[in-house]
Amino acid sequence: MPRLTRICPTDEDPIQLIGPVISNVQEHKRITVHMPAMVKEVSGYVGNFHATIVGPDGEKSVQVGTIIVATGAEVLTPNGQYGYEQFPNVVTQLKLEEQIKETPDKYSGLKGAVLINCVGSRTPERPYCSRVCCMTSLKNAIQLKQRNPDAAIYVLHRDLMTYGVEFERYYRRAMEAGVRFMRYDLENPPQVVGNGRAEKVIVKDPLRGRELKLPADVVVLTPPLVPGPDNGTISRLLKVPLAESGFFLEAHIKLRPVEFATDGVFICGTARWPADISETISQAYAASSKAAIPMRAGEVTAEAITAFSDPAACAGCGTCVTTCPFNAIELQSKNDGKKFAVVNVVQCKGCGSCVAACPSKAMQQRGFTDAQVLSMIETFVEQEA
Repeated sequence: MPRLTRICPTDEDPIQLIGPVISNVQEHKRITVHMPAMVKEVSGYVGNFHATIVGPDGEKSVQVGTIIVATGAEVLTPNGQYGYEQFPNVVTQLKLEEQIKETPDKYSGLKGAVLINCVGSRTPERPYCSRVCCMTSLKNAIQLKQRNPDAAIYVLHRDLMTYGVEFERYYRRAMEAGVRFMRYDLENPPQVVGNGRAEKVIVKDPLRGRELKLPADVVVLTPPLVPGPDNGTISRLLKVPLAESGFFLEAHIKLRPVEFATDGVFICGTARWPADISETISQAYAASSKAAIPMRAGEVTAEAITAFSDPAACAGCGTCVTTCPFNAIELQSKNDGKKFAVVNVVQCKGCGSCVAACPSKAMQQRGFTDAQVLSMIETFVEQEA
């Protein structure tokens, strides 16, 4: 946010919004900020997590009750697309905002600009829509138009995602300001041409059925948000899943949108999926509220039906450990060195996967042991006979 010039659709200064939050966090007596730092290792379960944090002063171990993953996302670098890195006046939306922030009058003499949406998204390699791109493009098109109302500003798009009343009003505001919108097809993407600098953009207008040559002093690319580079590492540390896209996968998109299947670990913001600032704040409130519930209660209620292991029958093969989706089982050693499985009832959800997978029948389910299930089946068969 500090890298942006304004927030859409309110046109607020982002520093006015994020600045007080940063100050409150840094000055709060009960908040410890480790920065820069990296989480090296995480173990334990809800109410009893142990994290190893590596910082400038070395490693530090902390014990926490709950964890919130709020690592955000990255902006795709469109290398090799539309003359990016080939022409100096081909920039991304974020770079444009940084230039405007550093030099407010940089584009006051602008005569023409072309903004290209869906650069690297909604393609076979990256099929999802990043959701925030269209509004970012509208916001910066209006900013360029405000610096020179006579400039010809074009937004090339495949579709415009202006969901919600406020965003639709912002779209109308851009049209009223004179920003021109033109659709293009994935099969016929725009072409940026020039000699040393991008000079014009050639695009086939599907409505007119012919190619148009749009003059451009600057070409602005709108790439999507992509998963953070350390999502895989965090996924392994916390034993939480990633979706096919590389973003984190919540427990249920409707019923548990800010929770993982692993108790005590929560998710919010663009680490979960591309979202705008207001949605990210709402998710942060939800995740922090969920995380505070077991911490305030001071206790965790275990499931009534959980698995347990018979150490005498356990062969210590580890099949149950790899099968358990909740990481509730670990192998421990006896005095003679023989290993056996131990179930953590706080983490266990009683799904029965370990019971079905155990080759030695050492894993059983409370209330549904093999003997109890077979007894019910035998009784049913006798009654039917």
